[in-house]
Amino acid sequence: MIVEGAYKFLPRKSWCFKTSKREKMYLKMLPPLFPKDFSNEIEMMKCAQEIMQKEKEKLCAL
Repeated sequence: MIVEGAYKFLPRKSWCFKTSKREKMYLKMLPPLFPKDFSNEIEMMKCAQEIMQKEKEKLCAL
């Protein structure tokens, strides 16, 4: 899952959403990764990071 814009709603050290104006937050659910598809944890982690970075860049462009 990728979330872009949450910093506008969640102050540091808080789990309470706060906003006094209209803001946008984007959320994208990514397809699952299965450990059996990778040779080790490091390979799976690198794949996950690459996918998340690409999707975050797309969300930032919105």
